[in-house]
Amino acid sequence: MCGFDLDVTHHLLDTLEPAPDGLVVGAAICGTTEQDTITRLSDAMGRWKMLARGTAVSIEEFFRATPGDKRGTNERRWVSAGYVAFRLPAARLFAFPPGYNEDWLWSLLHGAGGETRVVQGDQAVEHEPPTLRRSTRDDILFELAGDLVFDCLLEQLDRRPRGPESVLEDLAQHTPDTSVMPSVRVEALLGQARVLSENRHWQAPVTLESYGLGVLRGLLWSGQLEMDGNTMLNAWSEDAAAKHRSFATTLHATTVWRALREAQKEGRL
Repeated sequence: MCGFDLDVTHHLLDTLEPAPDGLVVGAAICGTTEQDTITRLSDAMGRWKMLARGTAVSIEEFFRATPGDKRGTNERRWVSAGYVAFRLPAARLFAFPPGYNEDWLWSLLHGAGGETRVVQGDQAVEHEPPTLRRSTRDDILFELAGDLVFDCLLEQLDRRPRGPESVLEDLAQHTPDTSVMPSVRVEALLGQARVLSENRHWQAPVTLESYGLGVLRGLLWSGQLEMDGNTMLNAWSEDAAAKHRSFATTLHATTVWRALREAQKEGRL
């Protein structure tokens, strides 16, 4: 991440009015997209389709993210940990959950009770890794599990406001909608690629094979995307709750705070 200004971020934290349980502030992230592989490929094919015939554009241009049209400070339900700051009471801190999308999930869990304010500031930061990511089988399976949890958690939060522990208990018993299951999402993406490849003037699907499209196709054909959504959600929810209990125990340990204060005095933090 680059192009950020810490002074601007600190000022924003100081000037925004917090909710009773605190404030989480994110930024618009542009540069190279950090979205999951399916979203990255779908967006890339959409851009490719809109190009004028014969236009020469580098592959990097199809994986660009923009800060969006909305400027200024906007209320959000989640923000990216690619650049985030927060001011939360110690009693309300919840541990980062396991797996992919942990930043978005953390934001949702904090805002579940309706007493934590989550906003995206007007600052835009650049995500500029040295090379484009070529998603592997393990990368994609990791992402798909996290995406499934996120979609289901978002659906759960459309009900009544409550604490993170209660949300996790309900999520553990949730049955995912078919539309958010990995195999269905991948089939839709491959269908998008087939439509594009039927036009002989567009070569996007061929170019994108090495950026995850080929791996996704192989996963679908091998049956590895036929997952038990209930089992996944139950295991993830239990893991997230266990990690938070461990975090909460550490958070209230006087020896930990003493060690942190000493490290801060010595300039090691």
